[in-house]
Amino acid sequence: NSVSGNEDLFVFAIPEHRIVSVKYKQQIVWDKDQRVDRVFGSMKGNGETIDVVIENYADWKKEKDEQDHINRQRQAEVAFRIKAMLGKERFDVLKDTSVSLQHPSGSLMATDELITQYIKTALNIFRDARSGDIDDKNVEDSKVKQQMDVESLYILSELVALLPDDLLRERILLKIESHVERLEGRKPNQTTTVTSQDLPELNEDDLSEKFVRGSGAGGQKINKTANRVILVHIPTQLRVECQDTRSLQQNRKIARKRLRLKLDEFINGEKSRTGLKGAKVASKKAKTKAKNRARQRKKAAAKEDD
Repeated sequence: NSVSGNEDLFVFAIPEHRIVSVKYKQQIVWDKDQRVDRVFGSMKGNGETIDVVIENYADWKKEKDEQDHINRQRQAEVAFRIKAMLGKERFDVLKDTSVSLQHPSGSLMATDELITQYIKTALNIFRDARSGDIDDKNVEDSKVKQQMDVESLYILSELVALLPDDLLRERILLKIESHVERLEGRKPNQTTTVTSQDLPELNEDDLSEKFVRGSGAGGQKINKTANRVILVHIPTQLRVECQDTRSLQQNRKIARKRLRLKLDEFINGEKSRTGLKGAKVASKKAKTKAKNRARQRKKAAAKEDD
């Protein structure tokens, strides 16, 4: 009847008594692996305590059922496209390899070495599938092969984005991104977009991230892939979306930079990067207007003299 121990936080105290996780009906309310504590609201519980969980359970279950239905549809669509690219036999190998990472005991079982090997295996499957469809001269071009590997990793990330284990999904996506950076000759976290210097840091535990099908112009590359990122900062409920590219990985990076800018504005107001930039633009416009008015007054005075 006691969970007393050396730990201060409930989320760490329970494992001392060999309890793996705790659920209220179907909702996880405590899990050390995922750093979730909705009993006392610490860690990824984000302040949501067990009484709130019980009160809002019906709404949570409804939303979960709707999201599960959407995920099943997306899984079917992604599977259909990848199967068409790889063929049934190769697709089954890729599927079995993906399932092998999802151990019943959770994402702790998937070591970094296993995840790296999974990505290498997936790449080899994609390479084998395209080997018979590409001109031999192009295959010998290392840049062409690297770009094709990047495209294959982007496609793989769509499949990984549908994994139910949040922690495992994040770990694999980060590994895929590091592979892409290496293939493209980029340094880690190097991008061509706005610099992130002096912006507030994001705690991944405070983020809610969803991947949904893109919309708008772009054809099948946008509208048939789950590359649109919806990112929410839970403590402030700030929300950003990104589908600027057809790469899920790049959209995740851009979304995080946008959220950091938004969080900076939320915290620092007029002194934020966006606020200072806006003030600079406003000041420039005011100076331009003042010059124009002075010029008009000068012209009017010259006409009166005539």
